[in-house]
Amino acid sequence: MSILEFSNLKYSYNGKQSILRGASGKLEQGKLYAILGPSGCGKTTLLSLLGGLDSPESGRILFAGKEIAKTGLADHRRSHVSFIFNPITGSIILLRQKMWL
Repeated sequence: MSILEFSNLKYSYNGKQSILRGASGKLEQGKLYAILGPSGCGKTTLLSLLGGLDSPESGRILFAGKEIAKTGLADHRRSHVSFIFNPITGSIILLRQKMWL
């Protein structure tokens, strides 16, 4: 069973620069996933949408079978989401060290 499903996500910056066009996927609980791609392809944008930091122009995001837009983005973030952002400048942290944060 999928814990997180997203379908037909569309997002653009300033209504002009289209970043996501029809992104869809299903993530199962207990599995590890990686989102890979070149700079500017929409990796961070996708995670921001899935984490409730921003809203898609169209499409649906379901967490545990409930649409996060209907349950509230702030509630979704508080109850189910954690982010660890990499600073652009600063010291290098090894993945092993970061996992213990």
